[in-house]
Amino acid sequence: MGSTSTAAAQPVAHLIQGHHGSGITKAVRSLWHCMGRDMPLRIPHHTAGPEAMVGEVALAASGILFLDDILEFRTSTLRRTFAVWRQMHPKAQPILVIGLRLSDDQRSAEFEWPRIQRLAEDLPLIKHHLIAD
Repeated sequence: MGSTSTAAAQPVAHLIQGHHGSGITKAVRSLWHCMGRDMPLRIPHHTAGPEAMVGEVALAASGILFLDDILEFRTSTLRRTFAVWRQMHPKAQPILVIGLRLSDDQRSAEFEWPRIQRLAEDLPLIKHHLIAD
């Protein structure tokens, strides 16, 4: 028998990228609606601390955990959230959807890029989805 790679066994998050007003939240709500509204959909606020986020991950079990506007969350909170999410049993693990809103303004985009690079160090494996305006 062949061995399975560790990358295949790791959970995958979904990164949805678009500009403000492009419909990221609408896309996530549509996904939730299509999958069945009996599953939990949790959209915690970026001001939630690490312990609150542990609770959000648990409340989202077998559903969807949407981290909207990921650049607004504190890095320490995200690290804790991702660690708890990775350790969950695969059947209970929520679908992790990360919203990345990019600025149209060049100056803002230049400010965002280093933050995105630092965030990338902590992100789980991702599937990238782009929403065009």
